[in-house]
Amino acid sequence: MNFDDYQMAANRTLMGKEQVLTNCVLGLTGESGEVADLVRKYTFQSTKLDKGQLTKELGDVLWYLSQIAEWADI
Repeated sequence: MNFDDYQMAANRTLMGKEQVLTNCVLGLTGESGEVADLVRKYTFQSTKLDKGQLTKELGDVLWYLSQIAEWADI
């Protein structure tokens, strides 16, 4: 699956039309923060890196990123 295919598939789950850009940008920052927190705990607190959780959070980041690109017609 290429990014265009992913973007079209992800767009089916987007709810509502008002304030889409703001919602997606704020969602992206929140999910990016969750990725950063996993890496921070791994790096500085010797926590085992949960690759399953990292995969989930990166998927969430990708979803928001794809929706921002869709909104901007990229």
